[in-house]
Amino acid sequence: MCDILSCFPVPEQKLLFSGSLIESPSSVDFSSQDELCVHTVTIFVDLFPTDFIATSTKKGGNGINQKIGQAASVGRKIERELNDSGYEVKSVRIATNDFPSYLVPDYDTIDLFSKKRPNEPICFEYRLSVLIEALEKHNIHHCSIGRSLSPAVTTYIPYIVKPPPILSCSA
Repeated sequence: MCDILSCFPVPEQKLLFSGSLIESPSSVDFSSQDELCVHTVTIFVDLFPTDFIATSTKKGGNGINQKIGQAASVGRKIERELNDSGYEVKSVRIATNDFPSYLVPDYDTIDLFSKKRPNEPICFEYRLSVLIEALEKHNIHHCSIGRSLSPAVTTYIPYIVKPPPILSCSA
């Protein structure tokens, strides 16, 4: 078995590698490592609206910072292990669940930047800025935040993908 893949579980002797399904690592010739490059290491994270809530001692986004930090740490560890085995890794990325489930407040799906409700302290703009700050803090340069689930929520996409181009999503 190839050393580079021995640390990863290989269910049913198949492996999803760089977007392609290949047979077990033992059937692939990895002897020419100079020709092999890992395009991206992607770590998946589930985010929830409660991740944006501040604690009494810190500013909002504690859950986001913690989850993004843990994911970045895992991604960087995998990147180091691949690099130590002689493979170049182009990027470490994060992918999340669909953005309306955590980024868009329920009441705010039609009026894009409505005023905050007295009982709803966390608006779309704030959540978006906290997410981007957490990604930048942990040196993550690309994050896919899933897809829009309705035409009303699709109106958020231009604000999500504007510079800095850290975030991507689909309609």
